[in-house]
Amino acid sequence: MPSIASLLGLKQPSENAIRLVRKMAFLRVTLTAVFEFSTTWFLIYIAESLGGGDYFAGLTLLGTLIVIRSVIQTAVDYPSGTLGDRYGQRYVLASGFVCYSAAYWVISTITVGTPFTAFILLYILLALGASQMSGTLESWFDNNYRFAMPDDVDRKSYGALMGRLGMLIKFSAILVIIPGAWLATATSRIWVFQLQSVLCLVIAIMVVFVVRDLTEFEESQDDGPSEKAYTTLLLDGFRFLKSDPFITLTIIGEIIIGATLFTFWMITYYPFLFLFLLTDVAVSSYRTFGIISAGIEQERSGIWSKRFDPVKWIPRFRFISEFFFYTLFAVVVFIFPAPPSSDTFIRLYLPFTELAIFEFPSMSLVPVILTLIMWTVTGFIGSFADVLTQRIYIDVIPNEIRNSWYSLKPTLRTILMIPLVVFFGWFVPGYGLPFTFILFALIACVGVLLIRQGFKHPIPASVTPEQGANQFEDTPADTDLSESIEFDDDF
Repeated sequence: MPSIASLLGLKQPSENAIRLVRKMAFLRVTLTAVFEFSTTWFLIYIAESLGGGDYFAGLTLLGTLIVIRSVIQTAVDYPSGTLGDRYGQRYVLASGFVCYSAAYWVISTITVGTPFTAFILLYILLALGASQMSGTLESWFDNNYRFAMPDDVDRKSYGALMGRLGMLIKFSAILVIIPGAWLATATSRIWVFQLQSVLCLVIAIMVVFVVRDLTEFEESQDDGPSEKAYTTLLLDGFRFLKSDPFITLTIIGEIIIGATLFTFWMITYYPFLFLFLLTDVAVSSYRTFGIISAGIEQERSGIWSKRFDPVKWIPRFRFISEFFFYTLFAVVVFIFPAPPSSDTFIRLYLPFTELAIFEFPSMSLVPVILTLIMWTVTGFIGSFADVLTQRIYIDVIPNEIRNSWYSLKPTLRTILMIPLVVFFGWFVPGYGLPFTFILFALIACVGVLLIRQGFKHPIPASVTPEQGANQFEDTPADTDLSESIEFDDDF
């Protein structure tokens, strides 16, 4: 019987690789299932509580809370990532889940009329949890993968693994999104938040025992941490960012794209869904279809991306996935009117029950189908870009600063996101969603242009940051990496 590592794309995995991938798959599926219970209505619940039941009335205050969270996360994210590099990812990860547990408990106490200080406390806890979790699990896995699979020199197996692991994560989300909506309907949203609080505490205890390094990786590390070493690691991430033009330009481009996407999720995505779909179950139904397509994209992108030269195709894929994604959203909102609350619903029920598996307002059927097609096509293209980029960065980033670097990138992204959230929190109520999506497309294109410029420079090999750009072993920018790729029959 093939191991889970083989099923997820690794060819001839070692025993260490099997254990490592088994742990990673279990943790990511568990984490996804716990968090996805309430994602459909989380921001809507906060904004409606702030606005006395009106989402758009609470949008400005929601923007203020997001800025508070972003400022705190920016201050804590990178230092906590460096702590993971020096003292172990499992402790930082467990601490992050404790913060999330507290956050879910606080939100379960929030209703319309709750003092604003409770919302501030909630977003402080969310910031602390997110800052400690950002990149922590991924850096632990990547560090150990390099020792578990030393023969995967071209990272083709790693790319396939990332794609199939992404599919597994997406499908685990599908299993809880609609049941989460049922739970919220049958009990209350508050009860779901309380359940998530308890589950996060259980996970915090679990990761302390599960997230452990391979013996080979531990032996490669220094004997013990020191304050001087910690300070050096803290600075090394910034040194690494400016150590080479390729790194500087491509990372800043990714940061701009990421900040735009996060602003899209935080400010406009769920208002768009509830505008056209009206109910929790309908939004969950839409997201289920979207996640199914995204899961297929994740799995296939890891296989099909083998055919593409990263240098040539990453900039092209980024342009298609970013510009057309936001532009097509703008076209849909501009052309199609939002359905009234009295609109007839198309429903599919669970057999022998009155539980709706899927439901959509009849007026929204055409825009729903169009956006799902758009989501699938641009999602495939974006997944290709993600896998190709990660295949490059697993070797470009030195192991000794990987966790801190994986935290520095979202920190910089958050710094850029703060003014975007403030601006669009003001812009959306006054100018509407179509013009908002057009602005998103233009801002993301700036990031794409920087990535394109970065790939005109040689790709550096992994070295310590203080060695500087002149110490990198270069790969010519015009090298066609696809020449060394074996074509797979799965295309």
